[in-house]
Amino acid sequence: QCRHCIPEPYRSCLAIYIIIEMNKPCSVLITFLMCITLRSHVMWGAHALVQLDHHDYDEMTQFLQDIHNNYPSITKLFSIGQSVQGRELWVMEISDQPGIVEPGEPDFKYVANMHGDEVVGREVCLGLIQHLCENYQVDANITRLVDNIDIFIMPSMNPDGYELNQRANAHNVDLNRNFPDQFLGIPRLMEPEVMAVMNFSKSHRFVLSANLHGGALVANYPFDNSRSGKSEYSRCDDDALFQDLSLTYSKAHGQMFNYPDPSSMNQGITNGAAWYAISGGMQDWNYVFTENMEITLEISSVKFPYSLTGYWEMNLPAMLSYMSRVLSGMSGYVIDPMGNSISGAVIQLEFNLKTVTSGQFGDYHRILGAGRYNISVSKMGYSSLNTSIEIMDGVPLHLNFTLTPDGITPSLIAISQMPSSASTMSKVSQSTSNAMSTSTSSTTPIRSSSTSKEMA
Repeated sequence: QCRHCIPEPYRSCLAIYIIIEMNKPCSVLITFLMCITLRSHVMWGAHALVQLDHHDYDEMTQFLQDIHNNYPSITKLFSIGQSVQGRELWVMEISDQPGIVEPGEPDFKYVANMHGDEVVGREVCLGLIQHLCENYQVDANITRLVDNIDIFIMPSMNPDGYELNQRANAHNVDLNRNFPDQFLGIPRLMEPEVMAVMNFSKSHRFVLSANLHGGALVANYPFDNSRSGKSEYSRCDDDALFQDLSLTYSKAHGQMFNYPDPSSMNQGITNGAAWYAISGGMQDWNYVFTENMEITLEISSVKFPYSLTGYWEMNLPAMLSYMSRVLSGMSGYVIDPMGNSISGAVIQLEFNLKTVTSGQFGDYHRILGAGRYNISVSKMGYSSLNTSIEIMDGVPLHLNFTLTPDGITPSLIAISQMPSSASTMSKVSQSTSNAMSTSTSSTTPIRSSSTSKEMA
């Protein structure tokens, strides 16, 4: 009864202590076993103690409700819609303030079981939900993720397909061929599961995500489709970044990086269309039609394995490493000279069509790999701002931009201060709230560091 209330390794130690009290003569042996339990926890982490099992729809629903009831302060369970057969499309939000839009905090999502007969992703997502909740304020790394990221996990996008033991939904439609496509346009009929995920994705400002599949062992990145429709390398403007993001998962996975796969795959990653071209895929829709960056993770060679042994240990480090990438790159606030937040400002890299916009608090996030970039920040009614930045490997850059209204001379404006809503930015950036404006020549890149800067 206490398995969701008391985190490991304390559950095991409690059980051992009870045995000691019931059987004093065995106390030496039992104490030895307790030491082994704690040592295993320290060496391998609490993730080794999560046991994956298959859950049908009713069992999955009960599991999610139990987790939410046991951790109401850091979870919010909600449905984004219903499947063809009326099953709820559950999503679990995990955050230090669930249900609240926090300034400066990026949104992240995992979506699994898009194909009903590919089940490993479904179960590792349930395990991840349990792991994050049980280890919040117990494990420093887990606490950092929950405190600084608004995490959304959808264990099953296709609950009907799971119950029917088939790839497609109850209309016999492949959901990963049913999204609007940049080359072929909008499908004539769109499925309720797809519409629900699209509406959900557009109602949040997701920065990074992944959808989990089965049948291979590889991290697949955009584009999935090509202009010709043929299976050939289809490069997006963030191709190098997507390779880097995919390698984050592949390298941290127990087998993916070195797994023998077809020649189109190297180091456990592949361009989607180079592997085989598809139209109407979810990852391409996320990249082209939203501000989100998404990859597709094939995490099991067998789609519906009878035993789930080993999948948790192989995937958890990779899932956490990939999730942490949402905090990488460049982030900050866009404000006016009086310190007021500016929403809807467009941040764009030179020679890159992908844009991100500042949110209701003026906050923005742009995942970037190491390197130098020319950046423009603009909004109608304000003078555009252009600068050069340098992202150091593994070091996020926290940079605030001040846009001057048209018709006002910048030199007549006093040095601006951080907006009041930006004070919560310190959670993520560890910056101070009184950072002063500085001007920088585009020939002198701003380098990523542990402190926040402000551009005017």
